[in-house]
Amino acid sequence: MHPKYAEIDNNLYNSYNFKNQCINYLVKEIIYSKDIKYINHNMMEMVTKFDKFFNVTQKDNYEMIYVIIIFDELIKIKDNYLNLIEFLIDRKINNNLDFIVNSEYLFYIICLIVGKNYDDESMLNNDYHKILKENYTIKNINIMESKVLTLMNFHFKLRYLDDFFDYYKMITLNLQ
Repeated sequence: MHPKYAEIDNNLYNSYNFKNQCINYLVKEIIYSKDIKYINHNMMEMVTKFDKFFNVTQKDNYEMIYVIIIFDELIKIKDNYLNLIEFLIDRKINNNLDFIVNSEYLFYIICLIVGKNYDDESMLNNDYHKILKENYTIKNINIMESKVLTLMNFHFKLRYLDDFFDYYKMITLNLQ
């Protein structure tokens, strides 16, 4: 057992507030970080969409922390969030809507990847396509998944466990 595991409060960990705090952190601190120039009047709309998607895909709360970790890892590789998005979609972001749509797309793909790596009963690409088919083809989903994994050299670092507990602690402190 990891020594930090004893610090987890299962009631808090399994609560809606914990998941909601994780999603808020992702949107407000990572996606809309201070280096993003786009004015966001849709921040809470994005939080709501992420929450609904997370519920539809029946993810466990702990997966949201891994989503944050992967976002952070990808941003470090590309220096900032906007560079990351533009790299993955192979074009410049020109407006707020473009930024929002592609941020949501990246969130969906990272959730897919996290599920495949950390959930024994994860949904697969076809399952995600059934949910996202109005906006994305199975080919789009496969291509973006491949781009993200290639950017990470198909490697999930072992230190993510330590990162997990660091984020858990930070997020739960904000709930108390």
